[in-house]
Amino acid sequence: MSIRYKKMGMNSSYIRGFFDGEGTIDTKRKLLDITNTNLFILQIQLFLLSHAIGGRIRKHWMSPVSRRPCFRLVITGFHNILGFKRLIGSLDKSKQRKLERLVFSYRYSPLSEHDISKIRELRSTGSTFKGIAQVMHRNKSSVWAAYSRSSKGSA
Repeated sequence: MSIRYKKMGMNSSYIRGFFDGEGTIDTKRKLLDITNTNLFILQIQLFLLSHAIGGRIRKHWMSPVSRRPCFRLVITGFHNILGFKRLIGSLDKSKQRKLERLVFSYRYSPLSEHDISKIRELRSTGSTFKGIAQVMHRNKSSVWAAYSRSSKGSA
C-alpha cells in the first residue's frame, strides 16, 4: 500500500465500511457500485486500481433540480468483482450473501493453465467438483468443463 493511501487513512477496512453504507450489489446486472456526492470516490477507485481491481466512475444527478452531482463507482467483470470480494468484502450479512451469489453467477470465466493443473491436482486427491469450485471461487460447471476438456487433451 502506498504512503499516499496511508496518510489518507485509506485501507480495505475503511472502504468496507464505506461500501456497507453507500454501496449496492446488483446481481441481475452483475455489478457493484458505490455512490457519493463528492469526488472522494476517485480515491477509492485509485486504491482499488492499485490492487488490480478496475471500476468506472459515472457522474449523474439525483434529480432534475439537483445542483450537486453524484459520483458512482461501478465495478463489473468476474475478476474485478472477485478481487473486490477478497480484498474488501462486507460485514453486512445480506451483502455478503449477494456478493457470494454474484461471484458464483458467472457461467463461464476463462481458467488459466495454472487453474486447470490445480483442478487436476485436487481431483487426484479425491476432491469433488463442488469442493474445488468453492475453493477456486468458480461455479461447479466451469470446473467440470475445464477438467473434462483437459482430460480429453491429455488422453
